[in-house]
Amino acid sequence: MAQQIEMSSSLNPVGSGARATGMGGAFIGVADDATAASWNPAGLVQLEKPEVSLVHSYFKSSRNYDSSAHPEIAGENNMAGGGINYASVAFPFVKFGRNMVVSLNYQRLYELDKGVSFKYTWDVAGDKLYDNIKYSQNGYLYALSPAVAVQIIPELYVGAALNFWGDYTGRNGWDNTYKASSMGIIKGNTLVESVDWRNRIAFSGMNANLGFLWNFYGPFSLGGVYKTPFDAKLKKETEFYQKQEWPSVPLINESDTQTSEELTM
Repeated sequence: MAQQIEMSSSLNPVGSGARATGMGGAFIGVADDATAASWNPAGLVQLEKPEVSLVHSYFKSSRNYDSSAHPEIAGENNMAGGGINYASVAFPFVKFGRNMVVSLNYQRLYELDKGVSFKYTWDVAGDKLYDNIKYSQNGYLYALSPAVAVQIIPELYVGAALNFWGDYTGRNGWDNTYKASSMGIIKGNTLVESVDWRNRIAFSGMNANLGFLWNFYGPFSLGGVYKTPFDAKLKKETEFYQKQEWPSVPLINESDTQTSEELTM
């Protein structure tokens, strides 16, 4: 049998800082706290004193599954997680008659946790296999980002942040595990099967955030940011183990493989 059900998990952006996340994209035109390096680095110029910041996040979610073709999968799966969402050190100064700020930032930008547990029945041409399936994915993507911002004229700021994605303060990537235990009748014979499939993915790359902030009239401001695209490097290590027992034959088949590959995302 040796087939796995695909368990895709999208990149879930979490944003940096509760206030900025609550404002959504509008914070690009404000960017007046230390999380500006993530949203619009030009806004860092608005910091008047040296600043250290630390943001912690927590999330909880639930998913309901239902299928008319496979009613046995119906159920609910819950998961929760969290950690340091953002950390920074920012230092404002004056050079050449211009206000400037340099900062070093940690941004946890994507959560990749997922957990699913359900039953599944293979039924093909009279062959039936009853599966108990457990799938888990754990990990996140973060960037270590030095940034600089300059006040060009009193009303106009520009800034840039370089985002380095790699294993600088912990793993940058994710693990996923698929486990299935099965029992059924195949070609008139009883089959007991177990599958253990694991992936470990490391993520690395570099890109930049380039931004401007223009206070063009009184309380009104206009901000813009360009986040450069990039090709990330993935290192994927896979382990696959399968055991099939045919008690009525009797016969036991086992396979154990390990692979490693480098990919571009």
